[in-house]
Amino acid sequence: MFRNLHHLLFGLLLLAAALVGAAGWRLSMHAEQQRVPQDRGPLNEAAGHIQQSLNKLEAAYTEHLRDLVAGLKPDEELSTKAACERLVGIARCSLLHRKEAGRIDSHIDIATTLAAALPRPALWQRNSERGPLTLITLDAATGDGWLENSARPLLYIRVPDARLTTPGERSVIALSVIADEVAAAMTQSLRDDIHLPPAALLHQLIAPDGAVIVSVGKASASDSIADSVQPLPTRFGAWRIESWDARREVIIIDRALRISSMIAAMVLALIGLATWWHQRQSSQRAQQRVSFVNQVSHELRTPLTNLLLNLDLASEDLPAHPRLDHVHQEAARLGRLIDNVLTFSRAEQGKLELHAHPCDISAVIRSIVAIFQPLLDRRGIIFSTQLDLPPTLILDADALTQIIANLLSNIEKYAPYSPATLTASIKNEHLIIIATDNGPGIPQAESQRIFEPFVRLGNTVTEGVSGTGLGLAIARDLAQRMGGQLLFVPTERGACFKLDVTLPP
Repeated sequence: MFRNLHHLLFGLLLLAAALVGAAGWRLSMHAEQQRVPQDRGPLNEAAGHIQQSLNKLEAAYTEHLRDLVAGLKPDEELSTKAACERLVGIARCSLLHRKEAGRIDSHIDIATTLAAALPRPALWQRNSERGPLTLITLDAATGDGWLENSARPLLYIRVPDARLTTPGERSVIALSVIADEVAAAMTQSLRDDIHLPPAALLHQLIAPDGAVIVSVGKASASDSIADSVQPLPTRFGAWRIESWDARREVIIIDRALRISSMIAAMVLALIGLATWWHQRQSSQRAQQRVSFVNQVSHELRTPLTNLLLNLDLASEDLPAHPRLDHVHQEAARLGRLIDNVLTFSRAEQGKLELHAHPCDISAVIRSIVAIFQPLLDRRGIIFSTQLDLPPTLILDADALTQIIANLLSNIEKYAPYSPATLTASIKNEHLIIIATDNGPGIPQAESQRIFEPFVRLGNTVTEGVSGTGLGLAIARDLAQRMGGQLLFVPTERGACFKLDVTLPP
């Protein structure tokens, strides 16, 4: 059993080593997507053309504003509103004055919905409070143009020439321009004049509001973020060209993980190999010990046989003497001990075989009892037998003899000066033999351990009693080989063993 356990442990360690090595090898490799940069020369050239188109549209819109603001008459609300509605993106037209002029600023909302959410511009001078959307101070500056660095909305202003106005009456015309509307109009104008170069992967022109204007090629399945973004800035927003590169899968190896897993696998394999080698050496030593015991037992058997033969011859020639009987009994005890050792060694080597044949079980039992009767009498044991058996049964008589001899030997050793019985009967095609004594008994907790080899109870039960601890182990093994079982039966006093063997048909 221990040999099988060591083989199982060795196999598990080798399997664990293989699994650790395979897992470490696999985990040390992972796939990684790498970019394959593409030639963006044609795309850069297309971006330059689109930027030029955007710049032209911005300049054209600025020119329209200049023409518009030059002809505006802010005092005439209807004509001013009509003129501003013809140009996209204008939300409000404001006429702003100096505070010292005593005139109130006027604001004409062109797109009522949009203008309501916009702050109104106002002039600002030194030492005065800033308005919600302040412009520049009125000084010698004149001309038309965009108010730089202003917050949204964009403001296009016209400052009149100081030489052409009455002192104190100078004012500023400010147009509030919605950049998103102008950008949408520019996008619409661009649609028919945009040509991106053909590509296998995706190129996109995207408007400031995020809408895709033109798309060429197929979308990249590996990443949703563009690999290249080219901004196309204007005053009204930034268009952009997004493009994607190809991907290729590259296997990356984590050398540290691979090496550490291989080292762990080698350590496990070496532990398994060392365990196997140690078990092999232990098995060889155990085999040598068993072989030695077997050889010694065989060597003892020959002189013991000669000793018993000479005792029998001497008993015939000499008058009966108690000492001569005692020598004969002890020689028989030594013979039973040698038989137990030989049976155990043959079982360990897998060479123990039983051979069933017709025999008179009653005669076998009586002969065994006759051998033990002097020993039982000397120990003060009142022994009785009850045999209810047919004349012939098919069993291995030698194995049955050894089983009963071990049971009677235990009675002789552990139950002195008390009655004991041995019953044998047939019940439902089963041979039932029960050996009972009135000795100190066996604790219930030890009822299974007593059948293990070399186990002897470590209490007053075995005090002063010699033995090897093989008797019950051999008896149970022989019972199982005969197709039966040897059981310990709990009783109120003493010990009781039951042999139950299934008889062949």
